[in-house]
Amino acid sequence: MDKITAVFALLLLNSIVLAQPDWENEQVIGINKEPVHATFFPLNSVGDAFEDGMKSQWVQLLNGTWKFNWVANVDNRPMDFFQTNFDASDWAEIPVPSCWQMQGFGTPIYTNITYPFDKNPPKISGENGNPVGSYLRTFTIPENWDGREVFIHFDGVSSAFYIWVNGEKVGYSQGSRTPAEFNLTNYLQKGDNKIAVQVFRWCDGSYLEDQDGWRMSGIFRDVYLYATPKMQIQDFFVTTDLDEHYLDAVIEVNIKLKNYDNRSFKNGAVEFKLLDVSGNEIELAGETAQQLTGIKPGGTSEFKLQAKVENPLKWTHETPNLYKVCVLLKEDEELSEVVACNTGFREIEIKDRQLLLNGKPVLFKGVNKVEHHPVYGKTVTREWLENEVVLMKQHNINSIRTAHYPPHPYLLDLCDRYGILLIDEANVESHGMRYEAESLAKDPAWEKAHVQRLRSMIQRDKNHPSVILWSHGNEAGNGVNFVAMNEEAHRLDPTRPTHYHFAEDPVSSDVIGGWKRGNGPIWQGRYLEVADLYKYQFSDDPRPFILNEYAHAMGNAMGNLKEYVDAFDEVDGLIGGHIWDWLDQGIEQKTQSGEEYFAYGGDFGDHPNDKNFCLNGIVLPNLSITPKTIEVKRVYQNIGFRLVDGNILEIVNKNRHLSLDGITFYWSILEKGKTVDSGNFKDDVGPGLTENVSIPINYSQFQKGKEYLLKISAKQDGETLWSPANFVIAYDQFILQEWNFKNEFALSGSNKLRVEETGDYVTVSGDDFVFTFDKKNGIITDYKIHGEPILQQGPTLQVWRAPTDNDGSYWPDGTNRRTCKLWLDAGLNEMQNAVKSFQIKESDAGKLAFVTSNILSNSENTAGFNYDVEYTVYADGTFSMNTKVEPFGELPNLPRLGYLLVFNDAFNQFQWYGRGPHENYNDRKVGALIGDYSGTVDDQFTYYVVPQENGNKTDVRWARLTDSKGIGLQVAGDVPLETSVHHYSAKALSEAVHTYELQKENKTYWNIDYRQGGLGGNSCGPLPLEKYLLKPEAVHFSLFFTPISN
Repeated sequence: MDKITAVFALLLLNSIVLAQPDWENEQVIGINKEPVHATFFPLNSVGDAFEDGMKSQWVQLLNGTWKFNWVANVDNRPMDFFQTNFDASDWAEIPVPSCWQMQGFGTPIYTNITYPFDKNPPKISGENGNPVGSYLRTFTIPENWDGREVFIHFDGVSSAFYIWVNGEKVGYSQGSRTPAEFNLTNYLQKGDNKIAVQVFRWCDGSYLEDQDGWRMSGIFRDVYLYATPKMQIQDFFVTTDLDEHYLDAVIEVNIKLKNYDNRSFKNGAVEFKLLDVSGNEIELAGETAQQLTGIKPGGTSEFKLQAKVENPLKWTHETPNLYKVCVLLKEDEELSEVVACNTGFREIEIKDRQLLLNGKPVLFKGVNKVEHHPVYGKTVTREWLENEVVLMKQHNINSIRTAHYPPHPYLLDLCDRYGILLIDEANVESHGMRYEAESLAKDPAWEKAHVQRLRSMIQRDKNHPSVILWSHGNEAGNGVNFVAMNEEAHRLDPTRPTHYHFAEDPVSSDVIGGWKRGNGPIWQGRYLEVADLYKYQFSDDPRPFILNEYAHAMGNAMGNLKEYVDAFDEVDGLIGGHIWDWLDQGIEQKTQSGEEYFAYGGDFGDHPNDKNFCLNGIVLPNLSITPKTIEVKRVYQNIGFRLVDGNILEIVNKNRHLSLDGITFYWSILEKGKTVDSGNFKDDVGPGLTENVSIPINYSQFQKGKEYLLKISAKQDGETLWSPANFVIAYDQFILQEWNFKNEFALSGSNKLRVEETGDYVTVSGDDFVFTFDKKNGIITDYKIHGEPILQQGPTLQVWRAPTDNDGSYWPDGTNRRTCKLWLDAGLNEMQNAVKSFQIKESDAGKLAFVTSNILSNSENTAGFNYDVEYTVYADGTFSMNTKVEPFGELPNLPRLGYLLVFNDAFNQFQWYGRGPHENYNDRKVGALIGDYSGTVDDQFTYYVVPQENGNKTDVRWARLTDSKGIGLQVAGDVPLETSVHHYSAKALSEAVHTYELQKENKTYWNIDYRQGGLGGNSCGPLPLEKYLLKPEAVHFSLFFTPISN
């Protein structure tokens, strides 16, 4: 009876499995697929190895226009469209590659963690259905391909698909970011061949593709055919091993052959050659060829060839020296096939909690890179990818974490050539399942799916020297399946370590990307506070630690980046980090009136969505750089400077493999922002070394009361692959003689002054000005110079700023978060001013002094600021404000403290002496040097996809706002000021959630702040460091205003 029951149960289970569709069965990864192999193309000769393999006569691109049908759910998909007589004349057309949502079919969905389908693995259901796209096209096989094996290669299809050729089903595949190949030889016919592909938006594999980003679908990467001889080179793997001195090398080439013929391969040979970049063959000592005999039909054969290479040029991210490996297959002495790849001689090791490249420690100064194009979505072009890599090199970024899947294969070629380290990440993220009992990382039934994704990545990318670590994925928990992935990675490739960000047991990687402190939540393994990084040096974990996500760059962000990178330099075992992330994932759209903007989550009616959490880039969606990009360049630079003693400049070469030969250093001395002396010099500082040079600074010629600065910059002498000649790669600035704020603030008045009090107003006038003050409201209501009205309103004390994304965002629907909520709860956005008293303190022919006592408070008067202002108006029209502020009640840390002045929009010329020329904040300013800068008010606006606080300048000695005639007002302070100007109010910037909602006003708003609070990283990470917070404490500062006339 028990046996009968068991048999019945087994039959029932088998029937259930058989009833499961392939796209809802985690055990079905592919049907009739070829094994994934390294990226290469069949060539005719060694000379072809330096050409674009896509242009080989044995390759046929299928990119282009395909017939297309889209349905909103799987049940409505066409079931017979693959038949040879199917009429698709009324179908739409679609470009391949593309994401069908970007072509007007279906909805792009942006979600971070929440699955866009009901969570019930491996099933797919829910409000968004499971849309299906069906593709058709024809192709013709070239005549010279007769007698060869023909394969089709899909670089990327999301998320699962079937393929038919000439009415016959060929196979099935899932796993969207690694290739799918099928042998089409037995399905082809003379003349036109019909290919049909049916793509499912989601499948069981989508449970492992829950990456933070836009969810898009389709044949989104290249598709091509290629033809090989019957006896083919199926795969090869190139490794290099350096000797103990990292000089000489052994190159090893593991070659896999397969015989597709119906006869044995009886007589031939396989060999490899090594060529330099000029195509010259390198002399090798060793076994570089293997005779072949008796490989049976359908059989495979694997060979290991190796040779010694005497002192080859080494590959590093600083010195990306490449060679070409060519593998040649011969039959009966005739060359039948050549394949090739770039290689670099390098060795990766882990010693003493350091990751070593050719014996030198690596410090990762990286970014996370999500594949995204503002027009094409997840389809990226080669030109776009190269533009990205060039920008990264120009901004001192040395590494990419491919977040969170294997990238377009062309990116790896670029990183090999340009010199960027890659953490190549498997297409595994199941964040929506969380990390506890439900985690797929802990479910053995999902082991096959996990391991296969890692295997496909390694097999595709194994020959790229830029790949320095294999990463198992992201935010997928930890468990037996990650242990299995780790074991498989070491089996397939013993030459590279592995990476994952879960540091907890079980151990599943050689390098950790996050570190869990005590009993804190797991996500705290990344986005740590700076102070916590210093604790890692006391950890007993023997593994190197890369902070694989940090400095969440959402909107106006990236406070205290410098302190993070300082920790990378200083903490034992901490080997760098990767900013989240590189590019704002906005989608280019237009309003009905034609105004362009970038859309984000929810803008397409998509649900679920995480709004603008996809906008975390240091560059904008169109690759425009931002002040964040410039800060990264400055903080990541590989040359350090320090003024150690008077005129002695210390130069630190932070490169590990590259000297400073080819660099010229330029210095200049600035007097109040203007260059008064300059020069240049050469200094070939070796890798990792420090040298001192003397700068001819003549301190005796410095004038008392003036500020003097030393500016130093390092420029490349010649043109490089990624930069023009004289490109600045590093810079710094030092104060030689400080600005005397007290001296600059000394005032006097000698001309006659007229004073008139009328009701609530006091008017002070001189020969060239009129100054009217409203005693009741505590503001200047009229200020004229030479009869020209200057100031419309102000100065009014203000503490509110348009919240940044790190502040928590000010959403009109009430979804306020983090610090912004504390500000709103305290009423900082609606504080009202009241004058408690007004008193004339001193009046004579040369000046008038009066004092106002005021209160700025919330609507309940439970919290706010008592402040006294002493105004002094001088007979030449200058005036000063001496302010003392005393907070009261329960107040959070403040956004800002300062004054707002309102002018008409004719005042649109701005000049300042302080940090610039781009915006900067107290915790993001090292990339902005002190200087004398100018531009229009519009120039000071910093674009963010979601409008927010922007355009601030710090360490300002003076600033002036004028009209086109040069008439206006200048301000200076007794402390370094912060300032910004806009044609938008803080209220407008607070309430707009798209740029098209901002309407330029006919006013100019000038913020003159004692200080703003720092930016920090609290959109996903810590608050600003303590030293950058603006606490509600008593302060005292003075401002001095000078009228400007042309």
